[in-house]
Amino acid sequence: MEDEVKEVVELLRELVAARTVNPPGDELRGAEVLRDYLEGRGIPVEVDEFLPGRANLRAEVGEGGRTVLLTSHLDVVPPGREELWGGDPFVMRESGGRLYGRGTVDAKGSLASMAVAVAELSGERLKGKVRFAAVAGEEVDGMGSKRLVEQGFLGDGVVVGEPTSLKVAVTHKGRLRITLTVPGRASHASRPEEGINPILRAAGVISGMKLLSERFSERKHPLLGPCSLVFTVVSAGEKANMIPDSCLLQMDARVVPPWTVEEAREEVEKFVGRLSDELGFKIYVQVEALGRPAATPPDEPLVRTAMDAVEVCGVNQEGPEGFGACCDMQHFRAAGVPTIILGPGELSQAHATDESVKEEEILRAVRVYRELVRRFLC
Repeated sequence: MEDEVKEVVELLRELVAARTVNPPGDELRGAEVLRDYLEGRGIPVEVDEFLPGRANLRAEVGEGGRTVLLTSHLDVVPPGREELWGGDPFVMRESGGRLYGRGTVDAKGSLASMAVAVAELSGERLKGKVRFAAVAGEEVDGMGSKRLVEQGFLGDGVVVGEPTSLKVAVTHKGRLRITLTVPGRASHASRPEEGINPILRAAGVISGMKLLSERFSERKHPLLGPCSLVFTVVSAGEKANMIPDSCLLQMDARVVPPWTVEEAREEVEKFVGRLSDELGFKIYVQVEALGRPAATPPDEPLVRTAMDAVEVCGVNQEGPEGFGACCDMQHFRAAGVPTIILGPGELSQAHATDESVKEEEILRAVRVYRELVRRFLC
């Protein structure tokens, strides 16, 4: 047990030290850490550098029977203002039973636990195959997972490592970014009558979009709760003595299944068109789908197996849950593969200053992944 603790903690320490901030990514650094670890345990590994510095890592043990894929992402978000951290974000530190550093929870903790579990399983006579993939690009565009799908490196089930407190999640929300550009006419601030102030117009747009936000919130999912549509960015003007020529507004939309991002986009565009007519000026709208909602039926064998595995490992869970963020699950479900989200740590720690995960939970994750694989391959 003591050796296992040291092994997973030291691997996580090395992964945190591999700066894989996205953008630009540089996931090759993390892939090389995992390659050295797995090859040191006698497991053949392929590092797929598909763009300079951008790489996936793939490994496989066992043969025949069912196949399960354990996967999570190498890239991390920027640390923000590093002076607000309790230490260097890329030098993992331990305090009060927690491990601190960028990526400890999102999602290098999952990767370290998965890698150690696969290494331990490689010494067993498995009744099928377990695949492991550490992927690039999840924080931006999912390029690594999309590449796995294109290559067919999948399985009869996929386990995506994200912070769920080691509870089984079977669905996540989709995400859209909505950009509204409100036109005006520039003028000197001392002669406002010669211009059209887009900031005042934007106030009407913000007020008018409240109705659509309320309609979004009426759509609910039993595990994920309601959809949401909120303003997150307002930008206008360059100097205090100028009436600007436009005002930019951005909104974040979260969509729950079975509603699709295409249906949500259509509703937004139609509503903005009607609002333009009501307000008497053109509102330019751009809707970008940044992630699709995804769900796996709770009665899938993978879900039932995962629920049994976490229970055996001491995780109390009455039924499958929803994952509040968007992740790579969407790409595997689009390929028709049953997929769950399962990993150590709290989602509230993701992207946070002084991001951290419980050391005990990282260790328990090794046991959970190991138990899940054994049961699923039976």
